[in-house]
Amino acid sequence: MKKRILSAVLVSGVTLGTAAVTVNADDYDTQIAAQDAVISNLTSEQAAAQSQVDAIQSQVSSLQSQQADLEAQNAQLEAESQKLSEEIQALSSKIVARNETLKNQARNAQKNASATSYINTILNSKSVSDAINRVQAIREVVAANKKMLDEQEADKAAIEQKQAENQEAINTVAANKATIEQNQAALATQQAELQAAQLNLSAQLATAEDERANLVAQKEAAEQAAAEAAAAQAAAEAQAQAEAQAQAESVAQAQAAVQNGTATTDTTTDTSAQDSSADSSAQAPAQQAPAQQASTPAQSAPAQQASAPAQ
Repeated sequence: MKKRILSAVLVSGVTLGTAAVTVNADDYDTQIAAQDAVISNLTSEQAAAQSQVDAIQSQVSSLQSQQADLEAQNAQLEAESQKLSEEIQALSSKIVARNETLKNQARNAQKNASATSYINTILNSKSVSDAINRVQAIREVVAANKKMLDEQEADKAAIEQKQAENQEAINTVAANKATIEQNQAALATQQAELQAAQLNLSAQLATAEDERANLVAQKEAAEQAAAEAAAAQAAAEAQAQAEAQAQAESVAQAQAAVQNGTATTDTTTDTSAQDSSADSSAQAPAQQAPAQQASTPAQSAPAQQASAPAQ
């Protein structure tokens, strides 16, 4: 009975252990499923970050193209600015030279009393044709002076315009360079932030995958433990069943032995009773024997006596 109780306790203990391992395996499944969800979310975030990186890279490519265009434009503007500077320098030289010429003419006109000189030149003509030629010459001189003055004014206006254009080109170049630098700085910042985010997501994803791998390993270990526990349970149940069967056979044998002992006792008692009865029966004929013997001679004597003469 004690062995049967012990076997039952062992079997129940193995069963409980197997149930606990099964529960742990279920817990691992839940944790692995949760970890899969985390990995899926991180993978989605990583894909979104990669999309942003691709978009930023597209912007970088576009800005690099714009930068190349701006640099080409800057090179052209700088060349134009250099050309304008040279033209301004040349115009300035012409203006200076004209100024000197005009100053000299002005000084000569003041010395010679220009209007009187022209009149005297005409009056001192030798002929009408000479007078006409001198008037024509005077006109040409006046026209040349006027042309010089006009050119002087035009060159001054051109210098002012070219200086404005040159300054505009210089400002445009400076603005282009500033735009390029700002765009480069902004894109560099975005790229750095996205790369940092990517590295962070990659680290989180690697950690999540490692945790999942650990959970899978723990689950496999739990499943192996469950299989071993199930095998142990089956062995314990088989052992308990064998012990119960052995105990049943032992009890049956004990009961049979008890029954056999009781039957032997009864048989012995019956045998003793029979022996007592036999003894009593044996004593009764013994007591009757003398009487029979006494009667037998008496009965046989006449016979003997009768037979004696015959002999």
